[in-house]
Amino acid sequence: MHVGVANLDCLWENRRVHTGVSLYRPYWGRGYAGERARALLSVTFDRLDLDVASVAHFEGNENSKRQMEGWVEDFGGREDAYIRNAVPRDDGDAEPWNLRSYSITAADYRDAGGAPEVELDPENVPEPTSEPTDLDRANDGGDGA
Repeated sequence: MHVGVANLDCLWENRRVHTGVSLYRPYWGRGYAGERARALLSVTFDRLDLDVASVAHFEGNENSKRQMEGWVEDFGGREDAYIRNAVPRDDGDAEPWNLRSYSITAADYRDAGGAPEVELDPENVPEPTSEPTDLDRANDGGDGA
């Protein structure tokens, strides 16, 4: 079963990663983005020994904002920037998206006690869905986290 995509883009020369997630609509609001964040922070700082992890969301995506602010705060990070007109869309025929960017340093992460071990609760593992995947809707910068 495929519920979405998570990424960890390593910028080795900057000792930094940028993380992201895109979940299909039926799986929004189940805590998967936060689980992904904690797991990728562990990889970033505990395995790769890098210095900074960053993440961003489109302005207006309140679900992503809430979940990112939650785990960024849990690990002592902060909001770094509001970037106007950061991402073009619709081949330049629509207003560009604005972004909010956050970061967590290795020191922040360690001061917060690192990431707890993630255990899967069989009661919360998603059931397969017959709803077709609509990538345009899943990635529209809307309400998903």
